[in-house]
Amino acid sequence: MTVREALLERVLRRGWSEGRRNQFLKRYGRVIRWSILYNISMRFGSQSLAAVGDYLLSLQEGQQPRSQEGIVGEILDLAADTWQDVLNDVFKEEDNLIQKYQRYVAKAQDARRGFIDFSRFLSKNVSYKFLDNLSKGLSDKELLDRIADLKRESDRRYCIDELRDRYREHVEATLRSKFPQLHQVNNVIDYFFERFVPESYPSLRRAIASEASRAKGKAKGNLVNLLLERFSWDDCQKGSNYVRQVYGGMAMTVADADAVEELAEAKALKEEIPLNDEVNYYWDQLIRCLEPDPGEVERLVRSKPNEGNVLCWACARLKRGFKRQEQKENLVAFIVFYISKRRIAESGREGMEELTPESLTLERVVGRDLRWREDVCQGIFKKHIRKDRVMEQIRREIMASDYGYLVVEERTGHE
Repeated sequence: MTVREALLERVLRRGWSEGRRNQFLKRYGRVIRWSILYNISMRFGSQSLAAVGDYLLSLQEGQQPRSQEGIVGEILDLAADTWQDVLNDVFKEEDNLIQKYQRYVAKAQDARRGFIDFSRFLSKNVSYKFLDNLSKGLSDKELLDRIADLKRESDRRYCIDELRDRYREHVEATLRSKFPQLHQVNNVIDYFFERFVPESYPSLRRAIASEASRAKGKAKGNLVNLLLERFSWDDCQKGSNYVRQVYGGMAMTVADADAVEELAEAKALKEEIPLNDEVNYYWDQLIRCLEPDPGEVERLVRSKPNEGNVLCWACARLKRGFKRQEQKENLVAFIVFYISKRRIAESGREGMEELTPESLTLERVVGRDLRWREDVCQGIFKKHIRKDRVMEQIRREIMASDYGYLVVEERTGHE
């Protein structure tokens, strides 16, 4: 832990008290709420985020939530259940989230590698709890359909792990009965859930759809049994050397192991980012060494077609499209300058920490009211950058799109 995590250190030494619980909620409640809202927006859209955010804030402050007419009950239940599950994990006396973070930091330090701060660690936990609640109550078919159809790899993996939890013993008993000569059973079982099921279920689903009468009256677990019927001795051979890759939704292959922290960093939702303003999540990625998916940003533009969202979308397109690192860095420099003009702090630049290209985040930049030449070019990036050239690249990107009508002259401050 660091000095910045003094509250967590006190919890580790003394345990939870009413005062420390209140301090935790005051400091980290926004991280939990923002993370829940982000996960909801990724799966249900952003139309109800403000109302759900108000609902979660009422829960945090111990107030009676106001009427939430017009919001799908499933979304409110999902938000409330995730909120409660996260707090249960945080506030329990033994093996709570603070203690888990302590072990994670110790392990990272022993391995001499970097580690994410607690806000990011907490955000990651929120996502896991959200996925847990998303899969509760799903039938076998719904779970298998999600494994086949979900685009987000982390969601697919979570469903695979849920299916394995339900049917591992059944699959093991069936395979041992069907193939008495089978060795390396655990490897084969993992292969069945992680490779065979995702690859074979779509064809099974089509076959069932073409013979609708075959699916009527089948008991729960029928689809898994049908998949086991298709599992052959050749499949056993393929799976005999297979190494499990999915743990609780995260892939842990050798190739991916070093990227786990990078993934967590990319998904992190900072405590200081304003609630209900999803575009800030993408600005934060653009300022960091990340490249958000322009398709995701465009979904936001379509739901909220305003100048700021279109500007973010154009920057995401350019950053993905630029081949040279210098071009990307110049674009980041402009974004830093632009973001620094928002919610300008009363204290100005005095007393603020020095910024470097490696330390840039949204909350460190917003409100800094940076000067282009002195602060951005000379101070942060240590080179001359033509702001007008970057602005022209952005303008052309927008004018060539369907959103050209939204282009107006932006005042981004004086040089």
